[in-house]
Formats: sequence, C-alpha cells, structure tokens
Amino acid sequence: MTAPLLHPERVSAASGVDDYPSRLKNAAQDSLVDPWLFYNRECTSFVAWRLNSENNVAFTDYFEGAHWGNASNWKNAAKSLGIPVDNNPTRGAVAWWAAGSAGSSRGHVAWVQVVGDSSITIEEYNYLHEGFYDTRTISTSSSLWPSGFIHVKDTVVRNTASPTITGTAQVGAKLTTSNGSWSAKNLTFHYQWLANGSPISGATTKSFKPTAAQLAKHLRAKVTATKSGSHSGTASTDPTPSVAPGVFVAGAAPAVSGTPQVGVQLSATSGAWSPAGAYSYKWFADGKVIDGATASTFVPTAAQLGDAINVKVIATAPGYTTMKVASAPTAAVAPGTFVTKVQPSITGTPQVDQVLTADPGTWTPAGSATYQWLADGVAIDGATGTTYTPTADDLRKQISVQVTMNQAGYATATTTSAATGPVAPGTFLNTRAPAVKGVAQVGVELRANPGAWTPRAEVHYQWSVNALPVPGATARTYTPTALDLGKAVTVEVIALRPGYLTAMVTSQPTAATLPGVIRSTTAPQVSGRPMLGRTLHATSGEWSITPDAISYQWYAGTHPITGATDSTYAPTAADAGSRLHVRVTAQAAGYTTLDVDSASTDRVVLGITAFAKPTITGRAVLGRTLHARVPSFSPTAATPHYRWYRGATPIRGARAATYVVRPADVRHHLHVVVTLKAQHWTSTQRRSLVTDTVLTVPSLVVHTTYAAGRVHLTLDVHTPGLTSPSGDARVLLRGRGLGRLQVSGGHGSVRLALLAPGRHRLTVVYHGGDHQTSAGTHVTVTVP
Repeated sequence: MTAPLLHPERVSAASGVDDYPSRLKNAAQDSLVDPWLFYNRECTSFVAWRLNSENNVAFTDYFEGAHWGNASNWKNAAKSLGIPVDNNPTRGAVAWWAAGSAGSSRGHVAWVQVVGDSSITIEEYNYLHEGFYDTRTISTSSSLWPSGFIHVKDTVVRNTASPTITGTAQVGAKLTTSNGSWSAKNLTFHYQWLANGSPISGATTKSFKPTAAQLAKHLRAKVTATKSGSHSGTASTDPTPSVAPGVFVAGAAPAVSGTPQVGVQLSATSGAWSPAGAYSYKWFADGKVIDGATASTFVPTAAQLGDAINVKVIATAPGYTTMKVASAPTAAVAPGTFVTKVQPSITGTPQVDQVLTADPGTWTPAGSATYQWLADGVAIDGATGTTYTPTADDLRKQISVQVTMNQAGYATATTTSAATGPVAPGTFLNTRAPAVKGVAQVGVELRANPGAWTPRAEVHYQWSVNALPVPGATARTYTPTALDLGKAVTVEVIALRPGYLTAMVTSQPTAATLPGVIRSTTAPQVSGRPMLGRTLHATSGEWSITPDAISYQWYAGTHPITGATDSTYAPTAADAGSRLHVRVTAQAAGYTTLDVDSASTDRVVLGITAFAKPTITGRAVLGRTLHARVPSFSPTAATPHYRWYRGATPIRGARAATYVVRPADVRHHLHVVVTLKAQHWTSTQRRSLVTDTVLTVPSLVVHTTYAAGRVHLTLDVHTPGLTSPSGDARVLLRGRGLGRLQVSGGHGSVRLALLAPGRHRLTVVYHGGDHQTSAGTHVTVTVP
C-alpha cells in the first residue's frame, strides 16, 4: 500500500524497537517482496512480521486460503475466515483502519503493543514517515482510534463476564472481588485494587479493607488472568460508591481515678474501643472546659477548687468518624497543703561583698517563694531577693533568710534558715597585677595601669625610683627626670573600700631609665640672599624641650666651613656656586644630643649682571639684516644671549646678535631680548625698543602692446608677505607723465598718451600701501 494522507491530529511517541529485518528495511520501499508475500516497508509487511515473530502465526498474504491484500481488505479477509473482528484492543491484535476513515484515507494496519486503561500503543510502518517505523499512543477519545481490531490468533486470555465486588465500601470494612468469567480454563489470577483509577500500593489480594487513604474515593478491583503460552488478560469491576468513613464501637466507658484535691494528679482511662484508635482528652470542671487540659492526666489547681471534675475521651483514626465519650464526675476538689521536705538554707561566705544565695528548700508543691534577709534576726530593708550581698553595715553580724511559700489554693507556709557565722571584712582580689605602661625614658611620661580588683576599689598611687618613693609622685602618671637616668621605676597601687582591708600591690620594675630624646618640632631656617657681600641669618628652630645649649655649623655643600659657627654667616668668593645650609645642635642634661639641618640655600653668587639697554640697527625691511648691540655690561667676562621676537611671539631659531627679516615678519614690529649670563652671577634680562613695522619690497613685471595708434601698458606686482598688493603707479618719459594706473589684487593697466614714432625708454614708478616700499622699473616700447 502507499502511505496514507497526513492525519490531522498530533500523536504522542512511545517506546518501541524497530526489529523489522534489515534486508527489508534497508532496501528501497516496494523494491522487494518479503517472505510473507507483501512489499517491503509497507504497513502490511510489518504487521505480517509481528504476527510471525510475536504471535507465532505462520501468517502470509494468503493465510488460511484467503487473499488479504491491501490493508483496507483485511477486515473482510478475517471475517471470511471467521477470525474475530471487534472493538476490544488486546496485545498482539491487529489495529485496522478502514479506507476513508479519520485515521487513514486508504486503509492501514498496525500491531497493538500495549493496552492501557484509556489508550493503546501501536507499532507500525509507513504512516507517520513514509516507508519507516514509528510508534504511537492513541487515546480512546481520539478521532484516530482504529476502526476495529482483528484477532488473528487470540494471544490474550479474554474476559467474558466482568468481576464484581461484594461488601460495603467503608473504611475498615472488608471488600471481596470475584474472578469473573474468561475465555480459557486453568487460569492463574492476580489482583490489583484501584482508588479513583490509581493502583493502591500493596492491595494485591482478592479481599481488601479500605483505609483513610481511600476515603471518598471509588474503588475497583482489576483482575489479571494468566496462562502459560498466552498473553495476560485483564478485567475490572464496576466502581464502588464513594468509600464512607468507618465507625468506632465503644466498650467500657472512660473513668477518672485519683483524689480530687488541688495539687493531686487525676488520671483518665480511655475505655475500650474497636478498632483501637488514637485518643485525646478534654477535662471539665463543673461542666466547663479547662483550657489546656488535654493530657491523660490532670492536676487540679486553685481555679478548680470546689468543682467536680470529669474527662471526655475523643477517639480518632484515619478514615473514621470521630467519637466522644465522657466519664462520670468526681467529688468536689479539696484545697491543697504544702509539705516541707528540705529546710531553706544559705550558701556562700559571710563576708562583705561576697554574694550569699538562698536555697528555698524543697516543698510540695513547689509554690511561689518570697524572701526576707535578716541580720542578727532583724529584717534588712529591701533585701527580698534570692541573693544578698553583705555590706559594711553588716560587719560582724549573723545573716539568715526567711522563706514564705505561696500558691493559690494552698495555705501560706513560712520558715527561717539557720544563721551564718559573723560577717567578716572584705578582702580585695587582685586579678591582674598593676603595671607601668610605657618605656622608662627621661622626659617621656609613664602611666600606671592599676590592674584589676575584685570588687572595684578606690585606688591611689606612689611612684618609686630604685625602690625609693619619689616625694609628691602620687598621680597616675610620672615623667622621669635627668636624676632618674639609668634607674628602674615602679608604681605601688593602694586599693581602698569601706568594710575592706586595705591592699597594696607594686608593679614590676621598668628597665633602666633611658636618656631622653630631643625632637625637632620646627627645623632651623636660613634667611637672606646667598650672595657675596650679603649676610645670612639662621634660626635655632623649635624643640620638644628647651635645650640647655644651642650650637651652629655652616656647610658649603657637604663640607663644613671652617670657623662658621655663629647664627649668621657672610658668604665668601670661595663659596661661589655652592649651596649653603646650617646644622644646629641641641644639648640638654639627661638627653641625647640632636643635630638638625636647615634646608639648603640657592647657589652662592658673586653679584648680579648689569648692562645698558640693547639697541637694534638696520632697516626693518624684508631681506635686510638687523643688528642687536649691547653698549656696555658688567662683569666684562659675561656673555650676552639673544632672543628675537615678532610682536609678543619668540621667533624660532632667532638667537644670534643679527637677524635677517623674513616674510612672516611683514606688517609686524620686531624686538630683541638680551640675557646677560656669567658663571656664579645672577643673570639679568633687558628688552630693546621695537622696530618700525616691517615693510616688504615689491617686484614689478611690465607688459606693453600697441593697438589703434596707442600703447597699452599692464603692470603685475608681486610682494612677498602680502597676498593681494594694491597701490598706484605712474608711467614717465624723461620726467613727463604718460599715464597713471591703479593696482588692485596685484594687477593694473593703462592706455598711454600719444607717442611719436620710434623707440622710447619708459619709466614705471609704483607706490604701494603702508606695508610696502616704493619700486621702479624701465621698459622700452617701439611706436611704428
């Protein structure tokens, strides 16, 4: 058969193995006739392969003498042989689609692989993909459901009468399924109970008792019949009604045991129930619920004094209707009484600031204890806690505690503990020794760490040097002096507190006191100009202490200057070119000597160069040379250096005494700056006066023509530094004017006056604008 038209509905994929013989599936479709007399890679060829390989049927195109042919004819062939065709899918059956059905336009067959509750999974060829294997899962509600199922060989045991369930669908009630009727005998049966269509784990026997998990669900029994050599068959019962809750059956009623008295426990018995469930309790006083009383035991409190007590037992089990049963009431609850089993006592040491703790003893019931501490039998104001710390006022007195027990519904009970011995004075505990913080050094402050004291104390200090107290050194800090140099320092801490014995602890000694260190807070400074004939002045700087003595030493570079040990110094010619600084030395008793250098001065110079104002000679015209001159200068060994300027801009490379005027200078003023330099002298600069505006020299080109008895003259003007020169020109013949012309943009022309025939030598004189010089030229013309 050829491939059907594409079906209109999506289908889901299912697992399957294409075990169709390789020789057939690797050849081109319809190129071979298979062993069953169908064309290869057609739906009929694959189903014939499955019937042979899975159903063990020697099926061919002429099975049992009928010609099966195309898939559309398979139903007729089956019916002609009496082979069952129905709408009941079984594993191994042939799913058949009539030609023109929703599932196939030309007819189709497939092999049923799996039968589910509401679907089947088939294996087929030449449907979803032309000439290839596929699997499909088709829902019973799908329009693609097969037109029928052909049972070539009934490989499945088939159910002929459905099984049924007997019993009541109720939690805890037994249900039993029958096997139903089947197409074969000597069968083995297996069972699976389902709740709302889902298998119930472990429910695989013929009978089943619903549990809470099945409450309100519909139950079915699924019976599977098996027989050697056949596929299994399954059948399900009709669903039961919704599973109803189970019902408890009560035997003996609950009861309350015990004496009804405040503080005495009552116990509840749960009674007898079928089935055994979980039990919870509610206790009642005179018929009213007691909040929170939900255990199997209950101890009456003052709130129930005089009330009758009973208990209600609530039986629950998953899937069962809850049942509640109440006990008979007790007699009225009587008041409770305290019983002292262990007398109150005091623990701790009777000493100032040592905590004493009251043990209330042991009472039945525990009750609520209040306390009153006594000193020599007299109540101590405010001492009503579980602990008491004796103060200085309690010194030498005996302490006891009075305990009063209270609880609602109980009579108040009071008793007093045995007294302690007399309260002793407090003693300090030094938990961390005093210490001297800092390095023992002359002029450096030391600080006492008082250590840690229990209890907190008022502390005083006494400093000692080499174990000898320093008079007046009783502050927390101490600064060693020059007298302490090389000696060890200690501090004694004295602890005081009312009611306590005074305690004194001395710190560990410091190392030997070191010399002090003078620090420079402001470095020395040198003022004045480092020049021959001037005097430099040095400050002493500022120091962390006032030195006993200050000294000076002047240096030229890194070399000390012999004899220069005052705070002032006048540079000499030998210092020329050197940078000077002063070293100040500070000295004080008990301190190390400290040298501090000032910053270095500029280099020492012999003086300031001087010279007369420079001048410029020469004409400021393009191409001309200008000369810068310095009339006189000092010192005579100095060298002038030149820098030419165009306006305010330095001219690149113009650093000689002479300068040739350039095109870029046209229309600008020029000047020169002279710097006079000499070794070990301070250089000076002076500026010349500016030149006149730089002029340019025009270049003239004359052209003449002769026409209509007159000479025509054209003048071209080229002026370096100017792009469009303009001006006027005159044409002369031996001083007589022949014509005047205007020049604009570098060009001008004129028609000259009549000339006599012959050769004439004419003079052209050009006068430009503000930035040009005058220029002239000659031209010879011939008049016919």
